[in-house]
Amino acid sequence: MFPYEGPLQLLRARHAYSPSEIKEILHLAKLHELEVIPLVQTFGHMEFVLKHEQFSHLREVELFPNALNPHKEESLALVGTMINQVMELHRGIRWFHIGCDELYFLGEGEMSKQWLQQEQNSMVKLCLTQMKAVASHVLIHHPNVKPIVWDDMLRGISEECLTGITQLQSTDIHFHSYGHNILLISHNNQSVQSSIVD
Repeated sequence: MFPYEGPLQLLRARHAYSPSEIKEILHLAKLHELEVIPLVQTFGHMEFVLKHEQFSHLREVELFPNALNPHKEESLALVGTMINQVMELHRGIRWFHIGCDELYFLGEGEMSKQWLQQEQNSMVKLCLTQMKAVASHVLIHHPNVKPIVWDDMLRGISEECLTGITQLQSTDIHFHSYGHNILLISHNNQSVQSSIVD
């Protein structure tokens, strides 16, 4: 629903908000003491971008438009431009959600398969490298804004591995699930029972 422009204009939905409508939404949110956090998909859920022929060469798997190929410099340039355009109409925000969830078919593209054959590489590294690059873009170009990512692709990764990545130390990780009675583990390893209602 964002009014992308310039080289990204084809991403603009037919009924996208206008820049003035976005400003009005932000104004009303502030009046009601609500904080708007934009979310731009930057890795998975990229169908709205990768379905277009102009960007189809950036797919992780040629047949599926859901995940971005993390090996191509153009992929990061694309999401950087998307982020910058959204930031331009959301001045003064404190958080920016970069998505990065449900990366189906990650590692199944030809470039990823070749990359994963190298001994020092892994699926964890593949995922974290792209997350780190996108979070870095936010932190470098918008230093007063804190990136947010979904947690699902980070589950099972050691805390030591995550804390070793400076960009992710400066990133909020948000938990999401579609189930009920979720067992959450806090940073101090204490269990908290949470019931999620659909």
